[in-house]
Amino acid sequence: MLARSTKIIHKSSGTTLETPILVPSFSSKGFARDKDGKSEIRTALKFAIEFITRTYLVSAYDLHFKHIPNPIDLPQPEIIFLDSGGYEVSWSHDYSAVFQTPPYDESWSESMHQSVLDEWPDEIPAIIVSYDHPDKREKLHDQIARARKLFRSYPNQLHLFLLKPETENQKTLKNVLKSAMADVELFSPFEMIGVTEKELGNNTLDRMANIARLRRSLDEAKLDVKIHVFGALDPLTVCLYFLAGAEIFDGLTWIRYAYDHGKCIYLHNHGALQYGLHAKDNQIKLRAMTDNLYNLETLEHKMREFVSTQDFKKLSPHEVFLEQARDSLATKIKGDV
Repeated sequence: MLARSTKIIHKSSGTTLETPILVPSFSSKGFARDKDGKSEIRTALKFAIEFITRTYLVSAYDLHFKHIPNPIDLPQPEIIFLDSGGYEVSWSHDYSAVFQTPPYDESWSESMHQSVLDEWPDEIPAIIVSYDHPDKREKLHDQIARARKLFRSYPNQLHLFLLKPETENQKTLKNVLKSAMADVELFSPFEMIGVTEKELGNNTLDRMANIARLRRSLDEAKLDVKIHVFGALDPLTVCLYFLAGAEIFDGLTWIRYAYDHGKCIYLHNHGALQYGLHAKDNQIKLRAMTDNLYNLETLEHKMREFVSTQDFKKLSPHEVFLEQARDSLATKIKGDV
């Protein structure tokens, strides 16, 4: 079975997380700035962090440009995912974005990224993501060599290699995944491989199939390397990619929408239905964020129970659809899932 629950161990601190892990993300991209030029994401982080104890994701870009507090002043969960910063300077948006906003005009470089990592305290457990920039594309072997060189400077943290297309003309990971699966041992130095949802393929089944093929290749090579899907955190999509073999998921849907019976819906519709017609807009947003975090934690437990029981009822309310999706995936990749 491709769906699984394993452990991530941060050896220098002893911190252990059990997968699947649903990671609430914070990013300045797509959010307004105040009169001082700082993103309003700081407010969301300040509120929500009271309810986040396991993990969350922030961007090295946002740390560098002071959109969020310095590492020592950030709330301290068990472990923090430190993203590469490429998302904030790209035109790419995850599927949950309501509209496409232009990237910020600040420059973003490897030296800026590394300065953030240099200033990250060793005593704060982190999973650091390899550098990414939308204008920089290179062959797989060069991507891996660059990431390994970067990570050697930070042996006390966990390392997540972000797999990207090899040329600017490639919009998906189709070609680089072929190279990767032909020489999957290249990934052995990393604890995790990251892929963005949009780059996995042009439809959901193709994206599931690409995750499944990568997972099977890693398993055949006996590599316990986790697959992290960036930009996917809605309850339904998480389950689909989980069935295909991914273990870590992050995204911004938990801020943008309300999770309601396994779906993402418009915040104010949710507010009217759940909290009443007189609920104030700010109250709706804050309550929905809190409820969303609770729903993510509950879904994690359901997914782990599914691994133990293989009972699709654990993935309600979409158990019938998800079982059918699993069967479609098996047909697509011509193998047991």
